[in-house]
Amino acid sequence: MKKEEPEKLLVMEEAADFRPGRDEISCRILEHIGILRTNASGWSREFNVVAWNGGKPRFDIRDWSEDHSKMSKGITLSGNELKRIYDWVSARGTAISDESEVGDTAR
Repeated sequence: MKKEEPEKLLVMEEAADFRPGRDEISCRILEHIGILRTNASGWSREFNVVAWNGGKPRFDIRDWSEDHSKMSKGITLSGNELKRIYDWVSARGTAISDESEVGDTAR
């Protein structure tokens, strides 16, 4: 388990309607669960427990730069949502017809 990271303040300045103070987002990675893959540029798709804007911890999957100063869009799930997905995958299995991600480094 990775040590808890300090809270980061991320500013979404690319938005056309950006207003300082309103579009600032704080993020704290409370638990690093694992890395799903790392690409050639060093960005990693991670599975973490994250608190956004001081809110409740949630499961989070997204790509992060090596130093965690930048991130991509991702998906954030409550424990109940993750449990529901787990139940679906457990019942269905993980086989899919197109396993096209051959170059990914799974960890």
